[in-house]
Amino acid sequence: MHCPVCRARLDANLLCRRCGCDLSLARACSQAATRKLHHALQQLWQGNPAQAGRLASEAVALDASEIVRQTAAFIIRCRDRDRLSHTASLQVGPDINRLKLP
Repeated sequence: MHCPVCRARLDANLLCRRCGCDLSLARACSQAATRKLHHALQQLWQGNPAQAGRLASEAVALDASEIVRQTAAFIIRCRDRDRLSHTASLQVGPDINRLKLP
């Protein structure tokens, strides 16, 4: 993580060592995003892909770091794959084994 003001590499302190910027709000947003991603993964695991996608999008709104964006993208791809397979099963009917999905 880098300071949003001077771009210095940050350590565990809540103040930037270079410019003195208070980073407590940025850290709180980052921690909230991490909690939302954990919850999104739990929802995905429990079979709630729509809720997982919403939580992932909220996490990116709080913290647009690379790891948050990549994790959210994974969750959203899983959600969309679930929608695709559900739609395909509705079109094919009960014999889903005949359907070949990408």
